[in-house]
Amino acid sequence: MLIRGIFLACPLWCFPMGDFNFNRVMAQELKPAGFQTPDSTKNGETFEPGRVLAIVAGQPILAADQMLMINEVIQSQGANVPPAVRERMVEQGMRELLPRSIERKMLYHEALLQLPDSTKLDEIKKDLYKQVEDKQLPQLLKKYQATNLSELEARLRSLGSSWRALREQIVEQEIAKYAVVSQLKEDNEVSYDEMLKRYQKNQDQYRVENQVRWEHLMVSFAKTPDRAEAKRKLVAMGNEVIYGAPFADVAKRDSDDFFAAQGGYNDWTKRNSLTNRLLEDRVFSEPVGRLSDIIESDLGFHIIRVIERQEAGLVPFTEVQDKIREEILEERQQVAVKEILAKIKKRIPCEILIDGVKFE
Repeated sequence: MLIRGIFLACPLWCFPMGDFNFNRVMAQELKPAGFQTPDSTKNGETFEPGRVLAIVAGQPILAADQMLMINEVIQSQGANVPPAVRERMVEQGMRELLPRSIERKMLYHEALLQLPDSTKLDEIKKDLYKQVEDKQLPQLLKKYQATNLSELEARLRSLGSSWRALREQIVEQEIAKYAVVSQLKEDNEVSYDEMLKRYQKNQDQYRVENQVRWEHLMVSFAKTPDRAEAKRKLVAMGNEVIYGAPFADVAKRDSDDFFAAQGGYNDWTKRNSLTNRLLEDRVFSEPVGRLSDIIESDLGFHIIRVIERQEAGLVPFTEVQDKIREEILEERQQVAVKEILAKIKKRIPCEILIDGVKFE
């Protein structure tokens, strides 16, 4: 059963590791734009790594558990963050992230209570550790620009964490999912009428503008000695494509187009989005799939090929039916998850040890 937007349900000991993206989490929960300039007359709290922020089912949540995320956000602000500002950013981050940490700890405790055989916990963790090392470690090495585990460890420690602590958090997060998975009921039935009503009620969501995907070869006048040479070069490129050379290969090698490195490919382009009006008119009028004649503009000579064109209007119901079905199922599951979380929160004891944290 696919748990939309959350995780893939399967026996706990074979949980696939999902994308573990701290930046995405932080973008949702701790927006740098929300940080306020500290009041110099106000003394901020200190958050040493060992400080206990909350106790959930007898287990502490430490400031160190949240420091990696917070330090990454602070680092994104540049190297010259004043100490007073940094202190307030840490203070704010600790409070904003704590509800999520509490929720994860509650779900982890609930999952342990629901395990069919608690003696298998060590076996489950061992398997999850291996999944982290096989699937997440390579991504983390790339993210932190490390070539080996020692370099990653040094990088994580500079951000207030460690490989062992990070691995433990990932595993705890994966086990916590079981508390929700085990209580969700499979619900994959969506009636035709329900989908059609949603489509009719929200038609603005399914309207599209006139847009086109296209390829572009260009020789810039600024990069060639004269127009005759520029035209000769473009003709040579066009002939290569006509005689079978991949458009993208030719563009990458010889084109002066801004997207030459991407093979001259221009993704969905809407009307009035190109500064070169002459080129835009041709993009929206050339037949799909055919190499254009040479187009001359103030900047250079061009050849284009339209890949796909989409006319403005309402996307037919049949084309968005599957998407609507997924949206409905995801909404149902989100409601179900919220109900499950609400029940778990009532059962698991929690004591918050810092002021200014809202957790309901």
